[in-house]
Amino acid sequence: MEYLERRRSLVDGRMEAVLDATEPETMTDRLEHVSLSGGKRVRPIVTLLTFEAAGGELEGEDGLASEPSRNAVDFAVGIELVHNASLVIDDIIDESDLRRGVASAWSAFGHGAAIVASDGLLGEAFELFSADERAMQAVTESMVELGEGEATELVEQPASESEYMELARRKTGALFRAAAELGAVAADADPHTVEAFG
Repeated sequence: MEYLERRRSLVDGRMEAVLDATEPETMTDRLEHVSLSGGKRVRPIVTLLTFEAAGGELEGEDGLASEPSRNAVDFAVGIELVHNASLVIDDIIDESDLRRGVASAWSAFGHGAAIVASDGLLGEAFELFSADERAMQAVTESMVELGEGEATELVEQPASESEYMELARRKTGALFRAAAELGAVAADADPHTVEAFG
């Protein structure tokens, strides 16, 4: 368990630094409300574990000692920010007042501010992915699939197990696939290996 907690700490520390640097301060507060109010950090941990499985080494306690380590942690934070951005939109669609035991973004700040917070999270995430074209491609493809899943859910409620599984593949599975691919990309794996991890 300590093994996973160390990786989670790398993600949390870097995410706090990324969010603290956003402007204006009101935006920082809203992004932190969404992203630092809990969560298991499963997707970013998948990124770091895949990075290590593909031959990468997380160097130093801060995880930032080498460029591959830095990229792995940045990509892990980025995928968590994308996930959090999607949760903001889910809560608006579902009219959920709570997320992780605290007020959801729309219920705390209103619909417009919640949408801006979601956009802000995506902007910060894509800045982290911009270090590698392959990272951008992996996340972009997953977001297209996630968006298609969201649209499908709005129009057609799943009526069977197979329809539900297809929806889950698009909404949930797409980001997990991207999380694994990002770890392999950070480890500079060849395209076949990146795809296999995905």
